[in-house]
Amino acid sequence: MVAPKRQAVAESDLAGIIIGFTEQMGGLAKNVGEMSGQVREQIHISNNNSAKIDALGVSLGARLTALEAANHRRDGASNLLHLLLKSPVIAWLAAIAGLAWAFLTGRLK
Repeated sequence: MVAPKRQAVAESDLAGIIIGFTEQMGGLAKNVGEMSGQVREQIHISNNNSAKIDALGVSLGARLTALEAANHRRDGASNLLHLLLKSPVIAWLAAIAGLAWAFLTGRLK
């Protein structure tokens, strides 16, 4: 068996290879830098959107609380009115009060 002969790499070829490799690495570093900037920009956009959504949630929460309070007040007022209209004791007291007022003011004789 004959051993293969090693080819001698010329010094100019080696310099060309190194220069080409360095240029490729420089391009790769530039691309990585651009991607890093784009990621930072997306993080910034995401944080801004998150703040806007949080503010919207607080606003909607306050509006919901106000609507619930108004609904509870309305329900309470209607429940009291229903109680007054359905209670026979209150009806008798109102009738007695009306008659007493009529006799005292002279409307009934």
